[in-house]
Amino acid sequence: MVNFCNSNIDQALITSHFLPDSITFDIPTGSFRFLDLTNFPFYLPYPRLWLLDSEPLSGTCAMASGLWERSGIEKGVENYRKFVGEA
Repeated sequence: MVNFCNSNIDQALITSHFLPDSITFDIPTGSFRFLDLTNFPFYLPYPRLWLLDSEPLSGTCAMASGLWERSGIEKGVENYRKFVGEA
């Protein structure tokens, strides 16, 4: 996200999961984890647009692509640094 903020690009289309009340922890390189960018440690604001893969309240681990403006990504980098202390 830092590289995006340092670029000349105004918007980012990023896939995120819907994981209410979850916390994201670091994992070993090459491993997989679900990641909700609107939750800890990024707390990105909701994107301008969601492109849904499935119904978010269907009981499955739903995911979607969100269209974020630069200001939202910058806020996520700020939050990450605040809560994790790096980036």
